[in-house]
Order: sequence, then structure tokens, then C-alpha cells
Amino acid sequence: IFGEVRFNLVDRLGVTLGASMIPGSAEFVSETKQDSDLSDKTTGTTVGTSKITGEISELKSVYLQPTVRLTDVFSVYLKAGASRMDVEADASLVTSTDFKKTATSDGTHFGAGIMAEVANGFFMKLEGNASDYDSVTFTTSDSTTAKASLDEESVSLLLGKAF
Repeated sequence: IFGEVRFNLVDRLGVTLGASMIPGSAEFVSETKQDSDLSDKTTGTTVGTSKITGEISELKSVYLQPTVRLTDVFSVYLKAGASRMDVEADASLVTSTDFKKTATSDGTHFGAGIMAEVANGFFMKLEGNASDYDSVTFTTSDSTTAKASLDEESVSLLLGKAF
């Protein structure tokens, strides 16, 4: 979901201020592995499966988009902005303590695109973006760590209606 306010600066040059959000959540990792832990020499070894899952949610962005109108229909633009999202890690570990924790990751994104405006205020945008997010680290009570790097590259097709 996105909303934009467009300003015409001079002739074919404009700027757009926008905000977007992605409702819901998405899992970005789910890994399992066989693990063993030598507890002590009298109780022996604990063997089992460790599992960790990661999920992102509450992704919100604001951006600035300088635009050059090529024709009455087509425009090209650059895009720069800032984003924030929640990252949740849920771990069931054989060799450490289990945890379920949430952290916030801030990021920046840059991109470029082309926009086509058609009749009745409808428009279509095709854009490519690269995002750089702060990595997040989760630490258990016995100092075991899990780290997530969340950078991404994307291509998006956006459909909208101007009011």
C-alpha cells in the first residue's frame, strides 16, 4: 500500500514525496539441523534437532522521488528513502537456551523506475530498488548469538490511481 504527493517544479521536472507499508508478515528463514550437546560426563550427551525461524513485519518506508516527464505519458525517476521493520527470531536449540525475540531494523533504499500515466488518472510504475538494512543480532541467556542480514534487491510493478 502506498500514497504519494506529486509536485511539479518546472516544465517537465517534478518531485514526489511518498510513504508505503506492507501489511502482515513474511518468513525469511527457517532452518533445522541435527545437534548434540555434551552436558556432563554423568548425564551424557543430549541429541536433537535445533530449529530457528525468522519473520519480518511492520515494513514501513518514506521516500523522495525526483521525476522527469519524457512525454505526456511516460516519466523516469530516481528514488531514495528510509525504511523500518520488525524482525522476529524464534529458536528452539539443543545446545543453548530457547528464545523468541523481536528487534527493529532501520534501512535505506535507492532505486530508479519508469512511470506510464493513462486515462482517468490511472498509472503504472516499474522500478528496481536496492535496500540496505541494519543487521540484527539475537543473544540467548548463555551468550549464543543468531545474526540476520536483511539487505535486498527488488523489482516491483505498482498500479495506482491519482486523485
